[in-house]
Amino acid sequence: MRSIASRAVQQKVITRRGREGSATAFKTIAPIEFLIDHIRPQINRDIATVAYWGAGRIEAVLWLTDRDVQGDFIRFRKAHSKTNRFHQVPKSGLLAQYLEGSEFAPGYLFPAKGKKGKTTQRYFYRTDEQGQRQKLKGTTYDRPVRTASGFDYALGRAVRRIMCDDDPGIDAQIAAIPEIQRLGRGAFFGVSSHTFRRSQAQYLFYTLDWEATEVMQITGHRSLDAFYHYIDFHGKDLVERMRAITRAAVQ
Repeated sequence: MRSIASRAVQQKVITRRGREGSATAFKTIAPIEFLIDHIRPQINRDIATVAYWGAGRIEAVLWLTDRDVQGDFIRFRKAHSKTNRFHQVPKSGLLAQYLEGSEFAPGYLFPAKGKKGKTTQRYFYRTDEQGQRQKLKGTTYDRPVRTASGFDYALGRAVRRIMCDDDPGIDAQIAAIPEIQRLGRGAFFGVSSHTFRRSQAQYLFYTLDWEATEVMQITGHRSLDAFYHYIDFHGKDLVERMRAITRAAVQ
């Protein structure tokens, strides 16, 4: 009988299509638009759209206010950044049009359901006299915005609909998208809430040929190695890009 650890390792491997443990990502817009079209209800489609075009983490997107998206930039708060600092992303033309055309109420863009929202438990850690780290309950607070778990649930339902629905129209639509037509419905295996941020980074780098340092300004990465690891950039990708440059120079 296999051990629990070995089963956990196998489960981790098979839940993602890209790097071990990383969310599936796409290099073109069409698969993302197809995915978003299957998310319900509209507010979750709005969250996914802002996460993709803003290259934002879902938790950071959920806490955005109307003031954070005014002007030419989206301003993500440092509390939702791994670098613990404010992060500004220039708005693309498509995202600016989308935000202007959406009817967001003043305040949080994605407020919680009801008046109070979900009560959330805070935790803190303390080391006892024996040097053991203990997790203890702290205060609770009423979360004013929607939860990442709620969005994950809606996204999961959309992915199951795409992969398991008997509707032949889904196959026809997928067959018309070059990036995923070979894999079919299986292209959406391993999609998670982080798919939108990773896909935007890959779209800018692979499809639009942005320089790595330019995309890093959008994603907030500080290390080139970390960024290449994030977008699955390997040696064979570098060789192919060099060949493309050579072909362009010869022509």
